[in-house]
Amino acid sequence: MKHLSPFFIALLLFTSCHQKAVQSPEAESARQQCNAVYYWKTTFRLSAEERDFLATHQVKRLYLRYFDVYKDPDINASVVPVPQATLQFKDTVPSDLEVVPTVFIDNDVNRLVPNVPTSGGIRQRMI
Repeated sequence: MKHLSPFFIALLLFTSCHQKAVQSPEAESARQQCNAVYYWKTTFRLSAEERDFLATHQVKRLYLRYFDVYKDPDINASVVPVPQATLQFKDTVPSDLEVVPTVFIDNDVNRLVPNVPTSGGIRQRMI
């Protein structure tokens, strides 16, 4: 037991002493916290009230839903996921907003993915 103490002290010293990784300014700004909102309509057109809300609450990031993914009932629905309700732009996105493209995937689409055997006999879904 006497010999374990120096080992653990050395392990603690080696694991706690490390340099902070240098990141690019873009990566650093992406990690900064800011006010954000989701825009979940099929037509992008900001009203005066919505623009006022963005300014009043200092919103800097906009999660913008581009489309939904569903099974297509007209095609072989057991195989083909398709985009639906694609976003239509009727207005420009304010230049001071960071846009994060967002996609809604219906749960039925996950059931389209076949089970694939993996090592150890465990079966997982491939997504």
